[in-house]
Amino acid sequence: MTRLSAGNERVKRLRKLCRRRSVRRDEGLFVLHGPTLLAEALSAGEVALVEAFVSEPLDPGMAATLDASGVDVFEVDPGVLQKAVDVVTPQSVVATARLPEDSLDRVLAPADGLVLGLMGVGDPGNVGTLIRTAEAAGLRGVLVGPETADPFGPKTVRASAGSVLRVPIASLADGEVEELGVLGWDVVVTAGDGGGPLESHPWAAASIVLLGNEAAGLTPETIQGADAVITIDHEPSVESLNVATAGALVMFDWRRRT
Repeated sequence: MTRLSAGNERVKRLRKLCRRRSVRRDEGLFVLHGPTLLAEALSAGEVALVEAFVSEPLDPGMAATLDASGVDVFEVDPGVLQKAVDVVTPQSVVATARLPEDSLDRVLAPADGLVLGLMGVGDPGNVGTLIRTAEAAGLRGVLVGPETADPFGPKTVRASAGSVLRVPIASLADGEVEELGVLGWDVVVTAGDGGGPLESHPWAAASIVLLGNEAAGLTPETIQGADAVITIDHEPSVESLNVATAGALVMFDWRRRT
């Protein structure tokens, strides 16, 4: 392995990848923190790892797998790695990987099953949890609309517990929401009140559930353009459910009844 100093360009690049979405997008890379996520990436098979940075000896099995994959492995001091990745819990290994190139067509064609659409969900923890839940419930994939937290940001990747490595994820522009119905999908939205009860919603063979911003929800235009609006029953003393909780209830209702 090659020892890197704190001023090495690779470490500077790693720091930028951790902190800036624009850098991740421009370079086509994202960051995996810790041995658990690295092991998930290695087992996923389709994840293209680029570099690994280690601050202590790797598990022999993981080291052998990295060597066999041809990934460049660099040894850095623990303090340097901790400063570069800027996380509360120190990590002994951090890796960079190519951003997957999932297209809208891959997620939506053919029209069948359930897809989750995130429209302005801003908290990385919520986005990661929803992607993890989407995998657990057996969804086709996840669409990420404007103003939604980066699904491949460090906090989101950690919150997903590795699900971002396996779930097809594609971007959805504002103007493409109206096209979903044309492609054969039943567009379902959630609202705090005024919608039909979740437990009796007649799930179509191909459905897309759109979830909105934590504070503002979905725009009136999106709600009006949907094929169905559902409301989750809860005690009136609670204004609304957390978006990740609401999403989980919807996804597992679909799983249970289809």
